[in-house]
Amino acid sequence: LAYRRANRRAIRSAFLRALAVERQSAFIENRNMTPDSTPPKDTKDAALCDSCAGVQQNWRRARGHPELMQGTHRTEAHKHGQVTITKYRCERCGTVWEYENNKVNRHAGWSVLTPGKRSA
Repeated sequence: LAYRRANRRAIRSAFLRALAVERQSAFIENRNMTPDSTPPKDTKDAALCDSCAGVQQNWRRARGHPELMQGTHRTEAHKHGQVTITKYRCERCGTVWEYENNKVNRHAGWSVLTPGKRSA
C-alpha cells in the first residue's frame, strides 16, 4: 500500500512538472503572437465611424458590430478547401466590409473594401 502511494505521488509530480514545462514553453512561443486589437491609423480610418474603427481587422473570429448589415456571400476554392467570403455594409457610415471565414488562416477575417463617407 505504501509503495502504491509513493508511486502515485511520483507519477503525479512528474506529470505536473511536465505540464508546467509545456505551459511555459507555449507561453514563450505565443507571447509575441498576441494580436494587436487596435486598428492601424490610416487616412482610411477618417471615413470610418467609431464602431467600424473598433473592428479588429485581419484576425479570424473577431467580432463586427451591430450596424453591419449582411450582403452577398460567395465561396472560393483554396488548396485546403472551400472558404466563405461574406460582404457587409455599415448602416452608419457606409463602409463596405468583407469577412473571410477561413479556418486555416488565422489572419483572414475582416477587411475594408471601400471606406464609407462619414457624416457627423
